[in-house]
Amino acid sequence: MKLTDFRYEFDKLKIPSYPVEPRDAAKLMVLNRADQSITHETFSDIHKYFEKGDCLIYNDTKVFPARLKGKKEKTKDAFLFKSHDKINFEDFKKELKEISKNYNELVYFKVDSCILHVTCQDLEDAEKFLNKARNAGWKRSGIFTLTNKIVIELIS
Repeated sequence: MKLTDFRYEFDKLKIPSYPVEPRDAAKLMVLNRADQSITHETFSDIHKYFEKGDCLIYNDTKVFPARLKGKKEKTKDAFLFKSHDKINFEDFKKELKEISKNYNELVYFKVDSCILHVTCQDLEDAEKFLNKARNAGWKRSGIFTLTNKIVIELIS
């Protein structure tokens, strides 16, 4: 896979500068797996697609405008790759050999923890989900509440 695989043309005027108000009026694309049809609704209709015991996983990260001014010293740093997929050892060795042709420096590896937030309908479902997550390796995880929501924070 190459970075160029993800390049495409789009209309920059269609990128919103501000969130829609009210927030639950945001667009919701729904894929029907049975017949592969796509319908467009609003987020306020999302409750139609849940049954008792279902959990909603949401991303509540925030983006804020920021600018850092300064000068960066030129270095020989190189970014090997970023992946959320498994990689086999042979491919990894091949990447290291390729970069070692241009650099005679130490190689440093960085791995960040994954954080997921899962909303559950009731505390019993949240406890079941949390136990399964902890058994699967999400050891630093817990349940907390936000107003009327029960949220599980999963940290790998």
